[in-house]
Amino acid sequence: MSLLGALIGSSMAMSAQSDALGQVSGNIINMNTIGYKHADVTFKTLLSGSTPNWNFFSTAASVYRRVDEQGTVTQTGRSLDVAINGTGMFVVNNQVDMSGETMYTRDGSFDTAVVYQATGTSIPPAADNPNQASDAYLVTGSGRYVLGWAANQDAYDNGLNPFPTNDANGAVQAGAELVPIRVNSEAMSAGSATTQATLRANLDASATSTQMLGLSVWGNEVQTTQGDGTVVSSWPRRGIPLLFTPVAGDSGAWTVGVSTDNGMSGTIQPTSVRFNGDGQLVEPTDGNFALSVTYADGTTQDISLNLGSVTQYASVEGSVVQDSDVNGFPSGSLVRTSFDNEGVLYADYSNGVTRPLYKLALADFPAAQNLEMQNGNLYRYVNEAGDRRLFVIDDILAGSTQLTPNALEQSTVELSDQFSTMITTQTAYSQAANVFRTVDEMTQTAAALKR
Repeated sequence: MSLLGALIGSSMAMSAQSDALGQVSGNIINMNTIGYKHADVTFKTLLSGSTPNWNFFSTAASVYRRVDEQGTVTQTGRSLDVAINGTGMFVVNNQVDMSGETMYTRDGSFDTAVVYQATGTSIPPAADNPNQASDAYLVTGSGRYVLGWAANQDAYDNGLNPFPTNDANGAVQAGAELVPIRVNSEAMSAGSATTQATLRANLDASATSTQMLGLSVWGNEVQTTQGDGTVVSSWPRRGIPLLFTPVAGDSGAWTVGVSTDNGMSGTIQPTSVRFNGDGQLVEPTDGNFALSVTYADGTTQDISLNLGSVTQYASVEGSVVQDSDVNGFPSGSLVRTSFDNEGVLYADYSNGVTRPLYKLALADFPAAQNLEMQNGNLYRYVNEAGDRRLFVIDDILAGSTQLTPNALEQSTVELSDQFSTMITTQTAYSQAANVFRTVDEMTQTAAALKR
């Protein structure tokens, strides 16, 4: 190799070590960046040609980003944070109408953002999804909209899986459309009228007159039109006074009816109960009654009532209601949203109802290390990464991948390793510089021979 080859080779080596130091610098700078994957630098030989004794060697830096390396998962206690433990990335888009570019990220520090139309008004509610309305969407720190699958509320109410799943070949089933995840603080949960109730109470065994036990239920939906034309639904609390009259001369026997006070009327079947000497209900044996009432406002309600927990004991307090269980509830406002360990975003409402809203979509690639890194902790798809595969945590493609709610994945940067690499890089750069300096001096010596 000639002096010229040594000069070029050493300068290229200095350039390669400069590239390596740049990657080390980037790693150290991003040591606290959520979901950041550090880059390793390796070197490859460069040969100027194939003619023996006349070619020269040098080196070039090759960057390998450790996209498949797992970072430490740490708890944050924040309900919209979620960490991936295993393969996969969150799927995001920069446009709420999905017209923008889809990208990928490991950063699960999500937040909500309001989207406005060109007119300055917020995006209106989804007409087919009354449980999630209005204008707030789940976004990444860089403002990208997080994508997932919307829950089928009818399927959920019928005890079915509300989300699309992958088929036996691992492909997402047809019709499983990815959409931006919408979260709105003004969303409401519809109420539900009581259809089943259980009353726990005690009838005073020493009573000789009619006793009243009150049953509290949630009535049928009532719609009210406000001044601006908006129709508001409510499920009012209703009180049903049940009358128990002791049968003269028949200890333990009572007739049962519904009070007609305050314009109410109703029927109950069967119309009698019987208790044994231990104060336990023995007739009807199952304790079940069919209760139908008409309220003063004309609305009606049918309830399957169980009185099996009503007892008959002598009591100085008289006949008292202890409590009741009913399956109805009023409408409720959104209290909080949070993820579970399968990536399902749940909404908790003030009426005690919890409903699934969306399920996070995850994407995986055969060669994820070839994804193109972008600003904002994002990765862009390139053909070298292979075909994208969408999956959810509970399907066959998830493998060992898990989601940890209320947590974030830290960067994979090990500071001690980076400092060690930096020292090695500095040494290699200095030695290449020494070669360059020596060759330069030798070249000057050769040039001086002409003088």
